[in-house]
Amino acid sequence: MSMYNHQCIKPTCSNSYESEEAEAYYCPDCTKANKALAEQIDAKAKRSTQVKTALQEYDEAQNKVGGFLHVRL
Repeated sequence: MSMYNHQCIKPTCSNSYESEEAEAYYCPDCTKANKALAEQIDAKAKRSTQVKTALQEYDEAQNKVGGFLHVRL
C-alpha cells in the first residue's frame, strides 16, 4: 500500500505526517494529546459521580438493632 503525506487537520497545528490513509486526520502528536485530555476528563467524571446504592446506605446506617434498622414512626 502506498504512503500519503498529509497536514494535520487541527487548525492550530501545522505538522505533516505520513499515513496509509488517503484522507487527512489528526497527526500522531495531536491524537496522543487528545487521548490524554480524554483520560483526564474521564478520571474527573468518575470521581465526582460516585453514587451510593441503597444497599450501601443501608450497610452504613448507624441505627441498626440485630442487623435491622430501628425506625420510629
